[in-house]
Amino acid sequence: MANIDGTDKVQLTNSKANDFNAEFSPNGRRVAFSRWDGSDWELYTMSASGGNVVRVTNNLRSDYEPSYSPNGFRMAYTGEPTDHAEGDSEIFTIKTDGTSNVQVTANDTWDMQPSSGSRR
Repeated sequence: MANIDGTDKVQLTNSKANDFNAEFSPNGRRVAFSRWDGSDWELYTMSASGGNVVRVTNNLRSDYEPSYSPNGFRMAYTGEPTDHAEGDSEIFTIKTDGTSNVQVTANDTWDMQPSSGSRR
């Protein structure tokens, strides 16, 4: 893990995909992130050392901006249709194993960047 001054950086992903929006789980053992799969963005998790990559979402919308719940068992995230229709991004929650996906908002505005507010 990198030091606060930026030294000792460690590259966690090494794929041809675009990876972004990384966030550590509350216990620091996992990292959630968004990855472009060739048609849309999906959520993944991996160990804090970069191994054991697990796909969390697999659907026809772009999913990004994951934010762990304080206990680390769920994530909130932004979901957006792949056609990027205006005013269609919504907030969802999902268990980190990819089950129990729940849409939280449903309106004609951009709902984005959910956060549990539990940062250390």
